Amino acid sequence: LAANELVKYTDAFNIHTYLEPARLPQWLADLRKFMGKCGRPELAVWLTEFGTNLEGDSTMDGARPGLKAHSPEQEMVVAEWYPKGAIIMQMGGIARSWLFLFGCYNERGGRKDWGTMRRDGHVKPIHAAISALTGELGNAHMLGEATASLADDAHDPTILAAVSSPSPSGTRGSASKAASFIAMVIEPVKATPASLVLPDPNDAIPSSDATI
Repeated sequence: LAANELVKYTDAFNIHTYLEPARLPQWLADLRKFMGKCGRPELAVWLTEFGTNLEGDSTMDGARPGLKAHSPEQEMVVAEWYPKGAIIMQMGGIARSWLFLFGCYNERGGRKDWGTMRRDGHVKPIHAAISALTGELGNAHMLGEATASLADDAHDPTILAAVSSPSPSGTRGSASKAASFIAMVIEPVKATPASLVLPDPNDAIPSSDATI
């Protein structure tokens, strides 16, 4: 497609990834090099689908026969993965990203539990992680990695650090013992980002004909 000059008529390039956070920086660098070879190194990159397999096959019986569900520990692995992956992708220049997926969905013979919601209608911890990250970075402008020069410049930036230990490693279904640290500098904006209000888990689940 690039050899046939498609990039001359393109505003954005889309791709999917399910790589672990530790592998994203090199993947993003290689992707930008590829865009350079195509003659459009500045072309916007959209992740129209991204997710993770770090939690491994679901270990709990789900609400439906034959469909497994995440254990509480697996839900926390996914909740930790999202902000780390999203921050790395934003630092790598990704312009837009879409998580796979928000609703309930099983694959791989029912072993893989996707989504930010459980089949009983309650939300998983990743739902809160998305809300918090959107509230902090939703409309922020990326300036770069946290350095002394950036912290002292005229932009009056904010240093945002994401720290976790232990953190998901580069292999599916496992966690490393090493601490992980991500730091970047953002320029605050005056506009208030949209926030997500989580339902009370004690509230009744709306009926199927309710308007949400």
